[in-house]
Amino acid sequence: MWTSGKNLSVHRLTERARSQGDNVDIRRTICKPRPRDESSRSQGDNVDIRLLMRFKNGSEIVTQPSTEDAGRGFTGALAIMDEAAYQPYAELTYLSLKPAVDNGGQLIVFSTAKGVGGFFHRLWEEAVAGQNGFAYLFLPYHLHPHRDEAWREQQRREFLEEWMLAQEYPATIEEAFVMSGRPVFNPITLQRLRQEAKEPIQTPPDLALLDPYIQVFAEPEAGHFYIVGVDCAEGLIHGDLNAICVIDGLTGEQVAEYASRVEAFTFAEHVNIVACYYQAAEVIVERNGIGAAVLLKLRQINPQLRLYRDQTVRRRYTIRSVYGWQTTVKTKPLLINALQEGLHTGQLRPNSKELLDEMAHYQRDEDGSTHAAPGYTDDRLMAMALACLKGIMWTSGR
Repeated sequence: MWTSGKNLSVHRLTERARSQGDNVDIRRTICKPRPRDESSRSQGDNVDIRLLMRFKNGSEIVTQPSTEDAGRGFTGALAIMDEAAYQPYAELTYLSLKPAVDNGGQLIVFSTAKGVGGFFHRLWEEAVAGQNGFAYLFLPYHLHPHRDEAWREQQRREFLEEWMLAQEYPATIEEAFVMSGRPVFNPITLQRLRQEAKEPIQTPPDLALLDPYIQVFAEPEAGHFYIVGVDCAEGLIHGDLNAICVIDGLTGEQVAEYASRVEAFTFAEHVNIVACYYQAAEVIVERNGIGAAVLLKLRQINPQLRLYRDQTVRRRYTIRSVYGWQTTVKTKPLLINALQEGLHTGQLRPNSKELLDEMAHYQRDEDGSTHAAPGYTDDRLMAMALACLKGIMWTSGR
């Protein structure tokens, strides 16, 4: 408002509300007189229209609800997107507002964080990386003079879940974005695991064919047994990843990881190479989609390979004849819970930073379903979960 009152013909658009009623509340807030505005307001009577505040000097403040065409056709000196992470049409609004201020104007986008992968998070990440023209600023909860750690602990007791506290009163940028997105895996645990993770060693000669797709953290040891989790993809250039995770069945340590977008028949050959290198490890392949083709190829090139076979139950009879693991709405929670338990108890020790990054951006919806945040993948995570689940089955005698 001060900008509008002090400058001639300044047009300002405030973009925040999700409904017409919310928008009127914004207008009332904007139109409330403040001492520093007295000089401009005394120049003459201001015309106060429902969604518009017009000054005698020709400047205007316009407020609009967040709709599909909000900001379209607007040209001005300043545009503000408030609570951008919560606007249902944030990207469309941004596309409308940016050209409107490109001729010497200014665009301000701010919000409470709402998880990762959304419009506001992507805009923030690009600003931090210097990939757009935005300056970025994070305001932690303790900037307020009356909010210390004791105050925050009191808030923690009053919020139902930890992510709610992180969303409203974050202490760090990671906490604001990651924890506010209802993460499945504890961010504090993941941070500790990142610090403890090993760096990859030089790829052994027996696995040189798999460069640059593989990372090796430890070579096989005598007396140890290994489990290979395999998540299959179509091999598309911009599609999901084929992923392999190898864990030591005795220590729970991740000893190797593979990720690529090769074709199914090539991926099957790579799975066989990894399994044979790690002492004929048992292999658990997700058979969804293209996984069936990978399983068929594996059985052709190495009939002796120790492939996991699922149990299918028909009435009173148990039939052990289906190769691979079928991930469904009912079985996916088993995988994710196994991974959560392994991390929580310390029995599982991931080393891959890419895997830990996938875990950090794996979220739970309000209905309880889990998935990768928009713009992120979960292929390494699923391969690890398959290996982890097989390890639990093994130790339990299944």
